[in-house]
Amino acid sequence: MSQSELVYRIYIRSTQERLWEALYKPEHTSRYWGVEFASDWAEGSPITWSYVGVTIEDPESVVIAFEPPHHLSYKWHMTTPELARAVGMSEEMRRRLDSELRSTADFRLEPSKDMIKLTLRQSGFGSGRAKLESLTESWPRIMSQLKTYLECESA
Repeated sequence: MSQSELVYRIYIRSTQERLWEALYKPEHTSRYWGVEFASDWAEGSPITWSYVGVTIEDPESVVIAFEPPHHLSYKWHMTTPELARAVGMSEEMRRRLDSELRSTADFRLEPSKDMIKLTLRQSGFGSGRAKLESLTESWPRIMSQLKTYLECESA
C-alpha cells in the first residue's frame, strides 16, 4: 500500500452477477454493510448514501464508472456532523476527515476458477492520513461481511 492508496483483494464463491449486484443494490448493501445507495448509476450522477439513519447527499460523491458486471467506481462521501454523531466520532476526527481530499473507490470483478476475485482500490487520499487509516480498518470488515453474506446466502 502506498501512502495515498489502499488495495484489498478477496475471493468470493459466488456468481459475478450476484457479487456485482451486492456492491450497489440497497437490498444487498444494507444487509452486509448497513449502507443503502440511491443513484441512477450513470457516469457523473450523484450517489446518496444512507447509513445508521443518516442520509448523505454530497454533490461531489458521484459515479465514475458503472460497467456491469465487472467495474464500479465512485467518489467517496464527506463525513457530515450527523453521521459523526451517529457513529460516535469526535468532532475533531470529523474535521480531520473532511479536510482531506475525497477519495475514489474502484471495484474490479474477475472470474477466478470457481470464485470471483474482487479487487478494491481506494485512492486519491492526498497527504491526509485520517481517511486512509480509517478505511484500512473498515474495508477488511466490510469485505468479510460481503463474502459471508454471499456465500451463506447461496449455501
